[in-house]
Amino acid sequence: MSRLLDFRVLARHYRGLFDARAAPLLCDRAARRVLPPTLYRSVCRLSWPRFEVEGPGVPEGADAASPVPFAASEARWLASRFPDVAHRIGAAADRICDHVFDVLGSGPTDWGDPIDWHRDVKSGWRWPTGFYASYRDRELMPGSGADVKVPWELSRLHHLVTLGQAWLLTGEVRYADEFFAQWESWLAANPWPHGINWTSPMEASIRAVNLLWAAALLEGAPGWKAERRLALLLSLWQHGVYIERNLEVGARNGRLVAGNHYVANACGLACLGFCCAAVPAAERWRQVGLRALEQEIDRQILSDGFFYESSTAYHGLALELFLIPAVLARRNGHEMSGAYRRRLEQMCEVILGLTRPDGCVPQVGDGDDGRALLFSDPGRVRQDYRDLLAVAAVIFGRGDFKAAANDRAQEVFWFMGREGLAAFDALEARRASLGSRAFASGGLYVIRGPDGRDCAVVRAGAPAPEAPTGHSHNDALSLELWIDGAPVLVERGTYCYTGDAGSRDWFRSTAAHNTVKVDGREINRIPAGAPFRLGRDARVRILEWHSEEERVRLCAEHDGYARLDAPVTHRRTVEYVGERRTWLVEDRLSGTGSHVAEAHWHFPPGTELSVEEGEARLSIRAGGAQLDVEVMEAQRWTHEVRPAWHSPAYGVREPAPELVVLVRFTGACELKLTAKPVLPAGHGNAMAVSAAPGIGVREESEV
Repeated sequence: MSRLLDFRVLARHYRGLFDARAAPLLCDRAARRVLPPTLYRSVCRLSWPRFEVEGPGVPEGADAASPVPFAASEARWLASRFPDVAHRIGAAADRICDHVFDVLGSGPTDWGDPIDWHRDVKSGWRWPTGFYASYRDRELMPGSGADVKVPWELSRLHHLVTLGQAWLLTGEVRYADEFFAQWESWLAANPWPHGINWTSPMEASIRAVNLLWAAALLEGAPGWKAERRLALLLSLWQHGVYIERNLEVGARNGRLVAGNHYVANACGLACLGFCCAAVPAAERWRQVGLRALEQEIDRQILSDGFFYESSTAYHGLALELFLIPAVLARRNGHEMSGAYRRRLEQMCEVILGLTRPDGCVPQVGDGDDGRALLFSDPGRVRQDYRDLLAVAAVIFGRGDFKAAANDRAQEVFWFMGREGLAAFDALEARRASLGSRAFASGGLYVIRGPDGRDCAVVRAGAPAPEAPTGHSHNDALSLELWIDGAPVLVERGTYCYTGDAGSRDWFRSTAAHNTVKVDGREINRIPAGAPFRLGRDARVRILEWHSEEERVRLCAEHDGYARLDAPVTHRRTVEYVGERRTWLVEDRLSGTGSHVAEAHWHFPPGTELSVEEGEARLSIRAGGAQLDVEVMEAQRWTHEVRPAWHSPAYGVREPAPELVVLVRFTGACELKLTAKPVLPAGHGNAMAVSAAPGIGVREESEV
C-alpha cells in the first residue's frame, strides 16, 4: 500500500511537469529499476529518442544560442578595467593546457595526455566504461579509498569555461585549440550514455550549463566550424534526453523526496531549453525546467530563505542553481514569478547575513565545494558567494548586495555581459549594518558586534520534517566564533563522502563540533554504512532570542540524549556584550543518574594553545583571544588538548587542536566559557600545546 501511495505521488508530480509525456517517462523509470541492465539497455534502444544515433534531426547549420553575448572588444574593455583578470585567468588556463588540475584535494596533478576521464587520481582507481544503468552502489563506491566525485568533478568541465575566458581576454588561439582538443577527448572517452560520467544526472546538468557558457565565450574562435557546432548541439541534446529520463526525484511515505540534485536537473533542462531552440524538445525542456524550479523553490526553501538540507554550502549551490535560470529567463523576456523572486532574494539575504569577516560563509553541515559556474579562479575558496550577491544586486536593485560584493563586479560581466555590468555600476552601493539575525526556520542564529569583527553563528535547529538529512551533521547547539576579525572556534568541515567511511562519520559526529557529547552517545544516530543518512532523534527548542546593538542573547535546548537510560537535556545560552566585547557560552546539562559529558572546543589549524588550570577553571590563550572555562556542580572533571583534523575543503584535511573538558556529574552540571580579545603576547606559567595529526576519533576517556 505504501509503495502504491508513493507511486501515485510521483505520478501526480510527473503529470504536472510533463502532461501527456508523463506516462512513457514513468514506464521508462520503472523499467530502469526493475529490469536487469542488459535488458533495460534494449528497452532504451526502442524507447529513447534516437538512442546512439547521429542526431536529433535538427536543420543543417543549427547551433546552440549563447546564454550571454560576448565580444572580443568587450573583453578587452574588461581587461583594462580589471588589470589582473587576464593574468589570473591566463595562468589558470596555462595549467589546464598542461592537463594539471587540482580537484577535490588532489593537489596540482598531471592527469595525463590524453586525459583519463574515468580515473580517481587520488587513489589510482579507474572505473570501466559500461552502460550507465549497469553501475550499482558497489561499482560507484568500490572502497580502496576511491572517490567517484573526483572524475565527476573534472567532468563538470568548469575548466573549459576558463579556456573560453582566456581566449576571449587574450585572443591566443592555443586556448581555443585546447578547448576543442579536450572537449573532443571527453566525447570520445564518454560515449553517450556510457561510462562513470553518465551515472549522475546532476553532474550532466552542471556539465551542460558549463558547455553553454564555454561555447558562448569561444564564439568567433578559429576552428569553431559548422561540424563542431553541430557536434556540440548533438551532445547538448543528449544531455537533455539523459536528464529528462533520469530526474533525481522520488517519493517516500506519501511525500515527494528531492534535494539539490533535482534542482540541478531543473536548472540544466531550463538552460538547455533557452539555448537549444533548434532541438525539437527544447521548448518542453524549458517549460519543465521552469515549472520544476518554481515548485522546488517553494518546497525546498524555508520561510526565512534557508535551503532545507541543513547545509550552508548546499544553500550556496542551490542559490546558484535557482539564480542562473532566472538570469537566462530575464534575458529571453521571461520573468520568474513574484513568489520565485521573493524566495531568491531571501536566499541572498541569508548569504549576506551569514558572511564572516573573511567574506565566506561558515561551514554548517556538509560541503563538497560544488558550484555550477566558476568564473574567477577554479582554485578559489568555494564558500565565497559574493559573486552571486553581485549578480543579485542587479536583479533586485539592492545596494546592500552591491556593497557586500563590490570587489566581485567582474563576475557580473561573465554572468550577464557588459549590459549587466553597466547596471551594476549604475547601482548605488549602500553599506548597511548587518547586525544580528535569526534564521529561525533554518535553525541558524547570527550574533554580530557593531563593527562586524566579532561574530558567532549558532546552529540551533533540526532538519525540517520533510527535508533530507543526508547532508546534515550532529551539530545541535554548536557554534562558530570569530573575535576581532579572526577565527577562534571553527566547524571542522566534511573532508569526504564515500572514500573513507570512518572519516565521513567522524566529521559529521557530535565530537567534531563545538557542542557537548554525553555518555559517548551521538545527538542523532549515525547508521553504519550509510554515508547519506542521519537520524532525527534531537528536537531543538528556542527558549529566548533577544537582540540589541550592544547585547544579544540566545538560549536553546535539545533532547538528543532522551534515549539514555537516564535522560539528559542540554541547554546552551550564548550571550554577547558589545561594550566589553565579551562572549559568554553557558552549557547546562540536567537529568537524572550519573553521566560523563565531553565539551568539545575546536580551534583553527596552527593555533598554539596556552592552558593554565585552576581549581575549577581553565584559562586558555588561543591566538588573539582569551578563553576561560568554569565547571560547576561536577563530581570530577579534567581536560585534554587533543590532536584532531580540520577540513577547509572537500578532500583536504589538516591537523588542528581541540580542547575537551570531561566532566562526571550526577543529576546536573554547568560549564561556562567566556571569550574576549586580548593582545597576542603570552605570559605566566602556561603550557604551550600544539596539534599533531591523529586519527580523529578517540576512545571514551576515563574520568
